[in-house]
Amino acid sequence: MAALAEDCVRCRMISDVPVGGFLSGGLDSSAAVAMMARQQQAQVKTYSIGFTNEDFDEVQYARLVANRYRTEHPEEIVSPAVLEMLGVLARFFDEPFADASALPTLSLARMTRQFDTVALSGDGAYELLGGYRCYRPAMAEERVRGLVPAWVRRNVVRPLADAYPALDWAPRYVRAKATLSGIAQELGEGYHHAMTAFSFNGLFEQALSPVLKEQLAASGYGPREECLQRVSRLAHLPPLQRLQAVDADTYLPSCILVKVDRATMAYSLESRSPSLDYRLGDFAGRLPADYKLHNGSGKHIFRDAMTPHLPSAILTRRKMGFGVPMRQWLRTSLKGLFEAMLLERREMGQYVDLGVTRRLWTEHQSGARD
Repeated sequence: MAALAEDCVRCRMISDVPVGGFLSGGLDSSAAVAMMARQQQAQVKTYSIGFTNEDFDEVQYARLVANRYRTEHPEEIVSPAVLEMLGVLARFFDEPFADASALPTLSLARMTRQFDTVALSGDGAYELLGGYRCYRPAMAEERVRGLVPAWVRRNVVRPLADAYPALDWAPRYVRAKATLSGIAQELGEGYHHAMTAFSFNGLFEQALSPVLKEQLAASGYGPREECLQRVSRLAHLPPLQRLQAVDADTYLPSCILVKVDRATMAYSLESRSPSLDYRLGDFAGRLPADYKLHNGSGKHIFRDAMTPHLPSAILTRRKMGFGVPMRQWLRTSLKGLFEAMLLERREMGQYVDLGVTRRLWTEHQSGARD
């Protein structure tokens, strides 16, 4: 697999201009940089974004790879002062976009464009090789479903899940509501339940305005129903491949690739992803689940293939994702902007129920709910 990954990188380094690499400190971007360094005699340029909040900062891991391959490695720290970037996001995304990592992606693209016009990324590997953390509990729940009769799940587990408190504030080992709910449902329903921000008590419907709910009802569209239909159409595939296929058909093209493409194009930077090579997709699609999920870790075969090329800390660490400390920012630097843009504008009532939104906002500010 290492040889295939290296050739996927080689093909995307063909360019009339120098090619740099995004380096997040995760496995996929680190592997791309390692393969770049193996093929390019000139010094590779890599680019990283960090945060003042250490819980989200990965630059120390990016430096391990940069130091190993002696790359030229500019870094930029994204502070809570992100208001200027919100205007750029609104201009170039031109639609509501709920992935907050678009903000650091814009910062990364802006910094990279100062030095390069093409950059390689690691996007796509999570969908192809089973890297998302949500796949592991989903497969564990699917195994339990195979052991527990359907009538028990409907009549015992589901009422228990409904009665169990959410306990968002509690340690993970006692927050069993999501697990119980997942076991009580079928694969598609359980996966949607785990992935949505509004999991319990019909909060999604409560938060929408009556006008918007009417429009959605008339259109026949619902996110839950959409997910269930997609999963059910793939009943001929093994469970893990069904979820991967849904993500590759929805989350990857509608979120991940939109985010990177619009952020890079905002600064006239071209992004290329070796993980989206059709040969790698064909290879990954033929792999059994055990080659992807193994001993609680995703992308198992890829980790093995990259063992000679990357520091052990990169291979064994838990990936953080390119997230931002939005929970903290909404309580500090972005608090006033949120209130002015949403809570104090009556016209927003055509989209959301402002009463429910104010309640959620108050709960967030108090720390009662994220």
